[in-house]
Amino acid sequence: MPGATRNTYPRKMPASSDDDAIVEPPDTSSTGTASTGTATGALGACPGCGLRLPEADGPTHPYMTSSVACWDTYTYLLAAQYGDAGRMGLHQLVVDSYAVQHPGSTQDPRAVQSVGIHLMTLCLFLDHGTDPALGTTLHKRMVERPTFHPLPAPTTRGELTCADVPLSAPAEQIRRATFDWARSAWSAWSEHHATVHGWLTIAGLLPSTDAPRA
Repeated sequence: MPGATRNTYPRKMPASSDDDAIVEPPDTSSTGTASTGTATGALGACPGCGLRLPEADGPTHPYMTSSVACWDTYTYLLAAQYGDAGRMGLHQLVVDSYAVQHPGSTQDPRAVQSVGIHLMTLCLFLDHGTDPALGTTLHKRMVERPTFHPLPAPTTRGELTCADVPLSAPAEQIRRATFDWARSAWSAWSEHHATVHGWLTIAGLLPSTDAPRA
């Protein structure tokens, strides 16, 4: 992307930050610096999205499956979001896209619910034109219903990753990159789109006659 700055680390995170109930905010130290892995130099692929970055030692999410370096890259993107009010309208797209590309174990109820809820909001944003700024409100309506069941994750989870969203670029370029990433992640789960649509209907967020777009 001409003019864009790709996600590189380390960067500062806010001392505290609120995220939705499904994806926890990055861990921070008392100084507000994100817990960043120590790179070893060898390249490794993230087991979630496939992003290849220098392997590192450090923390990851408690139930999403990701490499340390990929998780770090995501937290720097979150830092860019929290540091720019203009980007926060796209925040839920960022959270949803990362979550469904790193789904975790189908044996973990937290991961099962996470995948379900984040796919539901991606469906609304991308297939039904819902404003991503409404994400937190929508998630509150989804948590108690429907009853989620595990969805087998696709082998590949999209051609784009969090590294394709610039940390610094013109607003329209950031918006376009964020939506492109989200569409890539959502399309990868196409086998389960009908199920997600059914969950939205149960939750009362779509009428039963509102068929998903092709």
